Amino acid sequence: GLFVVTRFSRTESGPAYTSTVVVLLCEVAKLCFCLMYLAIQSPHDIGRQLKQELWYDRHATIRLAVPALCYMIQNNLVFVAVSNLSAAAAQVIYQ
Repeated sequence: GLFVVTRFSRTESGPAYTSTVVVLLCEVAKLCFCLMYLAIQSPHDIGRQLKQELWYDRHATIRLAVPALCYMIQNNLVFVAVSNLSAAAAQVIYQ
């Protein structure tokens, strides 16, 4: 389903969108959900908890940043593949 919709939106005439912006907006949406989860989990200590997780435990943050960067590159490459292949071929290759 996703590849068919993406392929259609990439080949349809009209104003084109940049795949990098789509990937960035998806990452920002995930960040918002994570911040909401932290706010629900500990509403009064969110700033202190973010500082603890991101700054004091920065080795874990860096270890998690590497796969996140690879995932972001993969998402951009999926848009390139869908733009240049048929939806069926892109789906088979993606698996």
